[in-house]
Amino acid sequence: MSFASIKHSEIEKEQSLFYSQLEACKLVAFAAVGVWVIGFFFPNFFVYPYFKWGGWESVSKFWPLFAWGLGLCLMEALSNGRGPFIRKSENRKLLGWELVTATLAGVWEELGFRFAFICYAMIGISIMNWFFGAGLGFLLTLACVFGSVMWWKDEKTLSVISAVTAVLTLLFALYANPVYWFYQFFVWVVHFTTLTMMDPVLYDGHAPLLIFGAVVANSWFRDGHKYQGPFGIVNAWYAGMVFLYATITYGLWTAIVVHALYDIMISVFRFFLQRTK
Repeated sequence: MSFASIKHSEIEKEQSLFYSQLEACKLVAFAAVGVWVIGFFFPNFFVYPYFKWGGWESVSKFWPLFAWGLGLCLMEALSNGRGPFIRKSENRKLLGWELVTATLAGVWEELGFRFAFICYAMIGISIMNWFFGAGLGFLLTLACVFGSVMWWKDEKTLSVISAVTAVLTLLFALYANPVYWFYQFFVWVVHFTTLTMMDPVLYDGHAPLLIFGAVVANSWFRDGHKYQGPFGIVNAWYAGMVFLYATITYGLWTAIVVHALYDIMISVFRFFLQRTK
């Protein structure tokens, strides 16, 4: 297979990515409608005051991310080489498709993983919290019941104990919040692995459930890059944290612009590195 045919296959891959992104946009739109419905019936559950734009000055603050992206391109060029000459028309066509998919990625991934999907993560966390709270309450009260049975064997006493068990199980389900016992651990992990740079997000009074949901959503964002290998997974995790920081600190539109520009910059840099004739 010639290099030109390889380049052509890359164009086809970008075209396929474009159509899959259109499907992803539909999914995000559907998820956003679900968030609106949830917010309509439960207005205090998903409080999201981050639909704002921090201006181009806020985008410029993320220059280390752009420098990191350029560094990755340079390392890729040094390790793989620039390859043989290819036709300029092929290279321009590939760039055109990459610019489209890069822009779409910045829009739908941020609207999804830094907005809509966070809500569904919050719902899952709340359900898990209730489930484990009820389970914990049941186990603790079951121990009390077992001990009581050993002392009292009449049916009346056992009925009272059973009723108390049911009440305690319900109270644990509503107020024990066992999942949140792990929240501080997760916060510490993020605090440690991001070298305290995420502390304004973690410790500045934002709703714990929302931040917890955002971290879970970022894990989904990370898993979406498994095809890039171990390095891509780690890189996606940290890039997602940067986009989350941009969203919480400056607004969702800032995160969208930063994400799109990051992907566009990499596409343009690869375009100029490619030798053409």
